[in-house]
Amino acid sequence: MKMADTSYCIDYFRGNLSRLELPKFEKDLGLGLIAINPVIWVELVCGARGKREEKNLTEFLSLTKMVEFDDAVWSETARVARICVLDGVNVPLSDIQIQACALRYGYDLLFHDKHFGFIQNSLAEAQ
Repeated sequence: MKMADTSYCIDYFRGNLSRLELPKFEKDLGLGLIAINPVIWVELVCGARGKREEKNLTEFLSLTKMVEFDDAVWSETARVARICVLDGVNVPLSDIQIQACALRYGYDLLFHDKHFGFIQNSLAEAQ
């Protein structure tokens, strides 16, 4: 399973995935191997402009698995946030939540947002 961050989803909708990324993502999407969480869902819904984008988003969401924020996700969020703070990495809490959720469920995170690189570097250094 993979979790697709908002940045990755937006690039998918806009046709900006690379020629290597696109077929793999569409295959995984069709197989039900793409997950999102409530933060990603809210970001996508808020960014939809017009009826056509809303329709495309509804179709996309029907193909994804929604994973919830349970107590383990919140604990992981606190752990990841603390590591980032101690490392001097200042990123949005929403990105920390998304990364923590992917870690909690053991999903690879697909992203095109530099903040996740910062978070992952901090996590790697903390080990």
